[in-house]
Amino acid sequence: MGRVKEYMIAQQELEATGASLSFNCPECGRSIEHYCPIPVPDLFADRQRSLRQSDTFELECHNCSIRFNGIISNDGAFCEAKLNDLPDWFIQVELPPGYDDLMHEYEYLFDYPSDPEGIFNESFDEIIHFLILHGTEKPNTLTNRMAFTQGWSAFEAYLSDKLALSLEEDRSKLIRFVRSDQALRQLKLEPVAILAGETNVEREIIKSIRGRLYHKFDKLGEPCSSSKDVPKWYRVVLNVEIADTTDELDNIRKLAAMRHDCVHRNGKDRDGNENALLTKQFVEEALMAMKIIVSRIEQHDRDGIPF
Repeated sequence: MGRVKEYMIAQQELEATGASLSFNCPECGRSIEHYCPIPVPDLFADRQRSLRQSDTFELECHNCSIRFNGIISNDGAFCEAKLNDLPDWFIQVELPPGYDDLMHEYEYLFDYPSDPEGIFNESFDEIIHFLILHGTEKPNTLTNRMAFTQGWSAFEAYLSDKLALSLEEDRSKLIRFVRSDQALRQLKLEPVAILAGETNVEREIIKSIRGRLYHKFDKLGEPCSSSKDVPKWYRVVLNVEIADTTDELDNIRKLAAMRHDCVHRNGKDRDGNENALLTKQFVEEALMAMKIIVSRIEQHDRDGIPF
């Protein structure tokens, strides 16, 4: 196969799967269109800001031969491109047909059950049973870590599912949340796509919410009533403080940090020391702390306390 043919095939593939960047040349004013690969967001990132992935691009105006360098970024919610020397210059980014279908490979991130409490309780019972049979009082064993991290995963899933379900079922909660949330204000939605029915605004909002990190509870010592992240989201949407005291919330924050060490360092801290707390009894107490928060949220929701 000749080089020209290889280049043409590569260009065809890029136009089929890449992003179309179009803008007016700052030098001559003529229209420029360029295709470049779309960075894949890191949907398993440990930090919210790490979801966004970026790549560089280089292009040339076919009219005046001026060359431009830039960065294209994608966080799963929206894709944008900027020129290095003119970061405020408008660039229209169009994703290829079927890109949404490609992202649906990650649909499990945006799909949630109708009974988050029931799912959590079912998981909780199974994990407690597993812990009774296989947990040990020797700290940081594999079975202890398994029970702890699985319990935390069920807890995070509940927090995500419950919030998304509440927003989907009650438009007033959705509006209230959008008004209070800085990240949602930055969602880039095209008015034409909205008017043409090509973009479902509610779904885009909930997709953004589902992609958040539910082990973020603000810093140690911050009272629940003024905390950001998960405590704030629940305060705004369901008018509930997820913790009765700062000590209770601090305990959850410490468990979140411990979960990080279990997943990313095999139960060791950044200095390489094994966690001496992670015994069978400790894991059971940690699971109960999670269950108390779930029960508090559900009881508050069932009571129908007005906002």
